[in-house]
Amino acid sequence: MALTDQVDDYCERLGPGLLAEPANALSNLAFVAAALALWRLEVALSARGRDIPRDIRILPALVLLVAVGSTLFHTLALRWAGLLDSLFILLYCCVFLYGFLRHAVHAPKRAALATAVAFSVISYAFPHLFPRGALNGSAGYLPNLIGLLAITAWLAWHRAPAARALALGSVVFSISLTLRTVDQKICTQFPLGSHFLWHLLNGLLLWIISREMLLGRYVPRMA
Repeated sequence: MALTDQVDDYCERLGPGLLAEPANALSNLAFVAAALALWRLEVALSARGRDIPRDIRILPALVLLVAVGSTLFHTLALRWAGLLDSLFILLYCCVFLYGFLRHAVHAPKRAALATAVAFSVISYAFPHLFPRGALNGSAGYLPNLIGLLAITAWLAWHRAPAARALALGSVVFSISLTLRTVDQKICTQFPLGSHFLWHLLNGLLLWIISREMLLGRYVPRMA
């Protein structure tokens, strides 16, 4: 398979062309809105003298990269754009995980980095454990859901303020992953598909979890 091969994996795309997936493309504005809201929060926190760790500070920029990668994929619909889309999503997840381990769990740098790298390898290999096309390609995101649930459980166990927000994020992600999975199955009933809802909900998700990191609400409450 060549990197320039055309990809047609979604209900909305009925042929080639930049505008063949208008809903899937435009719904990436949810990521742009999330990135801008996070950037404004970061600026406001910095103005108040809040010291935000560098690996957390770059989360808004990484959310914007997710928007760029997904927009390229749903307009160009080429294999290399799809790979770039997946890479930017994985990059955000790895940086988020690294930041959480460093500043919430207080793991050493090497341990946090090794865990983030291991997560990236697992995320890459996980879909290969399933038949091609299983869950409409959503199998690769199951490690993300498991990781989010694990982080939420840790926060709840340590009574950190972010626990409720990440619990909400876990629900949002479960719904968005379900909608991504059923996209092809509902084509005949709903030709627009449900993939654009995956974008809208994931924009909300990235705003929720990145906001908690910027605010430092991963710090456990005092007993």
